Amino acid sequence: NFFKFFACLFLIFSWLLSGWPPIWQNPRIPPKIREVQAAVTYVASSAHVTNGTTATLTISKPTGTVNNDIMIAVINQKGNQVITAPAGWTLIHTINNGIINQATVFWKRAASEGTSYNFTKPTDDNLLWHGAISSFSGTVTSVSPIDTGTGAPTEIANASSNTITATGIDPTVANTMVIFAAFRGDDFT
Repeated sequence: NFFKFFACLFLIFSWLLSGWPPIWQNPRIPPKIREVQAAVTYVASSAHVTNGTTATLTISKPTGTVNNDIMIAVINQKGNQVITAPAGWTLIHTINNGIINQATVFWKRAASEGTSYNFTKPTDDNLLWHGAISSFSGTVTSVSPIDTGTGAPTEIANASSNTITATGIDPTVANTMVIFAAFRGDDFT
């Protein structure tokens, strides 16, 4: 009887520890810990900067921006030149209305860096260009915060109207903050 008892006990423990049925995985032990993200929140925007006399546009970091906040820079220009961002900035999209204006949008995760950023264009064409930076907190910290799914970015060029209209955007990621940037062209005189 003693031998039968230990043989039976051995078979039961072997069966339990074999992984079938998966009784130890429901719930998983130890439980999987997920990173909690706060809601995406607008922090601040820099002062709007305008320049018509040099090939460099210096924009201040928005007040209150801390490490891991996401900064979005929107640069608008008449000259349709390629805008170069400072190191660490990533191009999101360039929009050209086909007539006189071009907007370029960049993003950067804030780190311990300076208090302003120099955006440049290849030549000083004496045409007005301007820009601003906005900061957002509560974004993901380990991957790109930009949703490149369907509907993002959307561009609408209307060369004959003073009305700015946006179509619907359907983000592919839950809890997405939609940022709307628009510009209106003129002869800048």
